[in-house]
Amino acid sequence: MDAEALVFRAVVDTRRSVCHYPGPMGRKYRFQSTINAPRELMISMLTSPEFLETEARENGAVKVEVKIRKRGKNKLSLTLKKADPTRDDEGGVVEGKLDHIVYEQEWDLLKGEVEWTHTMKELEGVEVKGRNRILEDGPKSCKLVEEGEISLNSGMP
Repeated sequence: MDAEALVFRAVVDTRRSVCHYPGPMGRKYRFQSTINAPRELMISMLTSPEFLETEARENGAVKVEVKIRKRGKNKLSLTLKKADPTRDDEGGVVEGKLDHIVYEQEWDLLKGEVEWTHTMKELEGVEVKGRNRILEDGPKSCKLVEEGEISLNSGMP
């Protein structure tokens, strides 16, 4: 399997588990994954609209749109909009229902870091935000470190 395929599989598998089972609501989370591919390749793939669209579809999205809002020398802003099948508490698909999700990403390409927010139309009042870092871990591998926070804003005083 080539390096791009390894990165793709690692990102898809990691995001699948985190997206469907994020842990207790109103909590911070952190996970780290070692990927057998160079840091530069990982950054280029995670900022590629084509890769992000393919990854979203691999994870079950039925509709995906990725747009680069702004690109600078070392900065990149992008938006990923997708419609995923709604999942129940055990991660099973709820037939006939979709979740409409928007990811906003602000990349610092030199640092290999992205600040992101995740909103879902169907879960008004839930806020998910965080930061991913891609750290060099030798000449042929890197670490993906994700730190996030899931909070409920019920609107009650």
